[in-house]
Amino acid sequence: MAFRIVLLAFAAATILAAQADQCLIRGKVTDTSSASIAKALISVYSKDSTLLAFRGNANYNDGTFCVSDLSPGTYTVKAWHEGFRANRLRDVVVRSGETTNIGIIQLDVVGCDAREIMCCLQVATPEVAATLPDAPVEIAHTDLNLPRVCGADLSIGEVLCPPTKDADMVFVEEHGALLLRPVNGARMDSDCKGAYRDQALRIEALGAGDDFCIKTRQGHTSHVFFEGDDVLHSTTELTLWIVTKK
Repeated sequence: MAFRIVLLAFAAATILAAQADQCLIRGKVTDTSSASIAKALISVYSKDSTLLAFRGNANYNDGTFCVSDLSPGTYTVKAWHEGFRANRLRDVVVRSGETTNIGIIQLDVVGCDAREIMCCLQVATPEVAATLPDAPVEIAHTDLNLPRVCGADLSIGEVLCPPTKDADMVFVEEHGALLLRPVNGARMDSDCKGAYRDQALRIEALGAGDDFCIKTRQGHTSHVFFEGDDVLHSTTELTLWIVTKK
């Protein structure tokens, strides 16, 4: 009897090891011309984006990736590479012992979708901006070390805490979600295509490669890039690049 128990335990361990090595999510990252993007960063989140389940680089030079060691469930898969806008595929279902092939995730080159915004990610560093004396942008690198309710005046890159009448956005928690909310007449556009609204932007799972646009209360238009670690529910610090047309 003891020998049989040992065999059963060994078999169970073998099955678990095989599942850990198996591709549970498989896909490929390309640009919009269908060219492969090697070594893209792949992040996998729980369905509501509050739990980071996996992070790693696409492990083949042809842009393909394999994610293993996930529990059965529904996930969101995010792909990003420097110089591109991040893209997400939601409601990816993982079943025990099966491979879910999500196909191709295409990434757009980061650019300026709104005509009134004159910026690109490639110039959003002080070193590069210094080589472009006539560049029509004002660049601020702003670390927002914020408690749950604080604000920032995007026109001058100044952190305001608590929010005052000068703030253009506030970082808040509402109904269990982390949000950036425009205030004092400012408006946000989550994809920078010119549809500015006073609606808040849910920011869980946003990070490197994600951006949004805001029209400030003074009428300035700013292109805002997230930087660093993705936003989780425990986040109290945001790092943003803010690029404002003069």
